[in-house]
Parts: sequence; C-alpha cells; structure tokens
Amino acid sequence: MLPCVSFEEAELLRLRAETFLRNAERLYAKGEYDLAAFGVEQYCQLMLKYKLLLKTGAYPRTHSLIRLVRELAKAAGGAKEVADEAKKTGERKVVLISFSGHGLLDLANFADVLGFTKG
Repeated sequence: MLPCVSFEEAELLRLRAETFLRNAERLYAKGEYDLAAFGVEQYCQLMLKYKLLLKTGAYPRTHSLIRLVRELAKAAGGAKEVADEAKKTGERKVVLISFSGHGLLDLANFADVLGFTKG
C-alpha cells in the first residue's frame, strides 16, 4: 500500500519554496548576497522535500541538502535497471544521473538541473 500523501502539505512546501526564491532574487539584486544564498538554500530544501513527498509520501526532517538529494536519488532509483532493460530490448532511453565525489553542490545551477526553475 502506498503512503498517503498530503497534497495540501506538498503545495505548502512548493509555495514556501517559491517565496524563498523570490526573496532571494530580491536580496541578490540589492547586493545582500549572504541572505540571498540562505534563501536559495531554503528554496532547495523545500523543493527537495516537496519532490520527496510527492514521490514517496514522506520526507526526512533534516536541513541537509546532501541527505535530501541522496534520499531523492534513492526514491528515484531504478536507473540501472531501466538502462539494463533498454539495452536488452534495444529501446532508446535517456537516463540522466549526476555523481559528485567532492560533496559540494553548485547552487548556481542546482535548481535548474533538478528542474525547479520557473517557467
């Protein structure tokens, strides 16, 4: 049985994330880079939690971007199986995975890569 997803909670996470991003953009334009970076980090946390909630019905109560990204990667899982199956059947599929050994996140491109951008 799949977990019960609270769509109201998911929507609240998404709306709060978008508010943090708008505020970060405003702060960045004013030259308040440290506070803008904090806003971007909050945006990323909330969007990762939003995606996890939709995908799994829950998310860890953490502020660690690395842990949230790892949890989302686990939840997305199956990339190797998809690639192996496509190889067997000859079906063309695109499987996009990013591994980073240094443990740092490129916050300038983070939202764009994960598809959190506006538009």
